[in-house]
Amino acid sequence: MDGLILSRVRRHAGVLEIEGYWPSGMSGGPVFNSSSEVIGLVSRSLEPSDDSAGTSYATMFSLIPEFNKFCPSIDIDNPMWRRGWAVLRTTSWHMVGFYKNKDAAQAKAESMDSEYEVKSGRNYFGTDNFIFD
Repeated sequence: MDGLILSRVRRHAGVLEIEGYWPSGMSGGPVFNSSSEVIGLVSRSLEPSDDSAGTSYATMFSLIPEFNKFCPSIDIDNPMWRRGWAVLRTTSWHMVGFYKNKDAAQAKAESMDSEYEVKSGRNYFGTDNFIFD
């Protein structure tokens, strides 16, 4: 959805209530603030009517104690970064992929040549930027 402008946002009981409509299929998607930080997950929407733009709801991370226990792959200390396992080559840098579990990363590494290894750490979404743990 291009150019969605949110005209009203309310925060209550761990939920963001937004005047606007998120179509079906967006549940579980990230909600960003104006600083490009992930602050919540899309949970549901009520369709627009003749006199309403619709109402959408998202779960706010900041109000969930111990959030990382539920979503360990999201790095709440570093916006836009995720935690997991990278398959990479450190000499002549090349990251093949980033995985949320070590077994999947190990399987990929075994299909590559011996220069590739599995490392835990953080990856900036959509890039090959990686910080080792």
